[in-house]
Amino acid sequence: MSRRQHHRQSAVPREKWPSLSPELFIPRFTHKDLNYHVVKIGGSLLERDDWPQRIAAWIDARPPQYFLFVFGGGTLVEKLREIDRRAAYPAEAMHQAAIAAMDINAGLALSRCEMLQTTLSTWNEFCEAIRSSRDISFDLEASLLFTVQAAEWLDALYDSPDRRGLEFPPASWDVTSDSLAAWFALILSAGELTLCKSCLPPPSEAGDELPSWSRGGYVDPLFYRWGIGTPLVRVLNLADPELPEAIVRHELPHQST
Repeated sequence: MSRRQHHRQSAVPREKWPSLSPELFIPRFTHKDLNYHVVKIGGSLLERDDWPQRIAAWIDARPPQYFLFVFGGGTLVEKLREIDRRAAYPAEAMHQAAIAAMDINAGLALSRCEMLQTTLSTWNEFCEAIRSSRDISFDLEASLLFTVQAAEWLDALYDSPDRRGLEFPPASWDVTSDSLAAWFALILSAGELTLCKSCLPPPSEAGDELPSWSRGGYVDPLFYRWGIGTPLVRVLNLADPELPEAIVRHELPHQST
């Protein structure tokens, strides 16, 4: 089955989300000791002139990690939604167009932010860089930064012999760059997932943060499904010069004793 055909499958009904355990569908693509940190930057933030300086300052203040940047589609994707509301295009066509918009914004972001790589990273380039760094040392002296080429990564992962029944994101507007970033974090067994947005989420009860974010529309409906698989989920308000954060920590089901 091709990835295109796979994406036409419908999403699992929402009432089943809380019962899903990340341990059921996590393939171990990477070494468990590597400290991966997936950072999603909202596409609308690219319209701010100061975002490169703010994300650079935030990265510089953190210990060395393997940072993987995922960029949202922003205004480009909102235009696609408008077109779809008016003309009802096939879900798969819109899904692929939205992912292409993410890669367009990623390319634009690279032209503005000096600390990021000069090109988008393919899956194989990322894996080779990780292998090279492991040959030297598991202890990073400085962070390694990668900018995800979303469309290529999805294709490469679907074709990987290690996919072992991995559930891929469906072709639906219920999937946005937030949940795609959570999905990448899940398959990499990342220790942290950071969503860079223009505001922090509304208050919620302890233990119900991710589901309440989805229910309230702060993130997309499928974010909780994959976001729960990362031990630390953070929201960073990149529009505020103080860079305030909201942090959610939770124990993974397969880590329970």
